[in-house]
Amino acid sequence: MTIIGSVMPPRSHRPSVAFIGLGRMGGPMADGVARGGFPLRVFDLSGDCMAERVAVGAVAGESSVEAASGADILCVVVHDDGQVLDLVDRAVLEVMAPDGIVVLHSTVTLATVRTVHERCPAHTRHLVDVGISGGAGGAADGTLVMIAGGEDAVLDRVVPILDCYSRKLVRCGPVGAGMAAKVARNLMALSVMALAVEGIALAEAAGVDAERLAEIVEATDPFGYGPRVVDGSMLTATRNQLASVRTTGLKDLVVAAAMAADLGIESSSTDAAIRGWDRLVDYLGRPAGAPLEDEA
Repeated sequence: MTIIGSVMPPRSHRPSVAFIGLGRMGGPMADGVARGGFPLRVFDLSGDCMAERVAVGAVAGESSVEAASGADILCVVVHDDGQVLDLVDRAVLEVMAPDGIVVLHSTVTLATVRTVHERCPAHTRHLVDVGISGGAGGAADGTLVMIAGGEDAVLDRVVPILDCYSRKLVRCGPVGAGMAAKVARNLMALSVMALAVEGIALAEAAGVDAERLAEIVEATDPFGYGPRVVDGSMLTATRNQLASVRTTGLKDLVVAAAMAADLGIESSSTDAAIRGWDRLVDYLGRPAGAPLEDEA
């Protein structure tokens, strides 16, 4: 990770870590922590996901509360706002070690970030919101980018943990700033991808060969997100599955719309991307050479 002053603490002084949420992202991230030599307890509704972590040195908790009990650092990588708020309702903060830190990796609304933050001071806990970018491949390879909000002194304490699964930490400001920056970044990428399908439909309707269009887009926009839709690499390069693209992409766009409303920002393009997201996913999943059907 490109940050000055990141020093691995001696093994005897390493904080205990809990990981809740062991899916495509959380599972490999937790593996990195276990391999880094930190005491680690994990929980997920999937027994198979927990077994994979146990195989690399983690201890499986019987519940989210048990996993978080006594933890110095709690990493949350669940899917959405509802699951994050459910953890708060289950009192996972209360059972952490005094002065413990919640590392909120889930992409959620600012309202949820505020709710978790408000619950922390009463229990002498701290919150940092740390968006993650780099996909499942980055999680497995330990090359994620961390997009963080929170006090510098608190972030400094979790850097050795973040080092286990990331290559870069970007500090964006106070609590909430990391989430806002992550959502903004996602919105830019997802909106371009949703719009790209309209460009593909236009070219196909005019009789343009799909391979020629891919060649043109690659030559003129080599670093953008459009080419990843045209050539299908948004699935292969990031190790995504079609179902995950559909649910996670749409969820992140809905979070962006909610955040825009919260902040009083005009979001008509976000709304358009939400409406077009299923069409994008349908395009990615169609058989090779099949025509792109018009929306009903």
